[in-house]
Amino acid sequence: MDLSKIGYFIPDVAPLYPNNMPLFWDIWNDKKELLTKMKKDNLGDLSSGGNDLQLLYNTANFEGMITWMKNDSYLKGSTWKQNIVLDAPEMWNAYVEEMEEKLPWYECEVVVLWACIKPVFFHIDPAPLQPAPVAVRSLIYDNNPSPTFKLRSNETREEKYVPYNQERNTFAFNNLKFFHGADYDPSHYKVLMKSFGRVKDQGLLLKQVQESKDKGLAWEL
Repeated sequence: MDLSKIGYFIPDVAPLYPNNMPLFWDIWNDKKELLTKMKKDNLGDLSSGGNDLQLLYNTANFEGMITWMKNDSYLKGSTWKQNIVLDAPEMWNAYVEEMEEKLPWYECEVVVLWACIKPVFFHIDPAPLQPAPVAVRSLIYDNNPSPTFKLRSNETREEKYVPYNQERNTFAFNNLKFFHGADYDPSHYKVLMKSFGRVKDQGLLLKQVQESKDKGLAWEL
């Protein structure tokens, strides 16, 4: 299987949520901050065209926080304002442990929570720049009537929404060969978990992608 052709896959696992949602909402409502672009992405040399969203995001486009870190590599590479809120470590330690159980090929290094407050233009993140669906996301809350996270193939320009739901709220997408963005409706709200980390077992990644593909839970060009 050519993983560079896989736009996203949704593992057929139980949903991933914090184990104390009242505590999550207390922390989120009290400590989230508006996030602005602090420096350029410097992705203009990518064969896919790259991007620089700094001009588009001179005002805040998201609100959010960092809730868990294994190391500071994300802080060194992030191009956004950093709101570090390491409250409730027991809750987030359990969350990361469960994430890695559901994605046995993956090792999480940071958990970031974002909620868009404007439409999100198609772009590529500075990481992970790998030609495979290894950018991990999960919906902690979403009251939109249909999915809003979407991908666009750099090769064919085809666009597709990632069909997550409350029962399958975790997915991984290809951040190098596909641009991603999101619709925004001010009458609805979504809190997205962005995890950054590393692939620790390529064989287990291939196995989970193939299982998802066999169940119709993957987009392959």
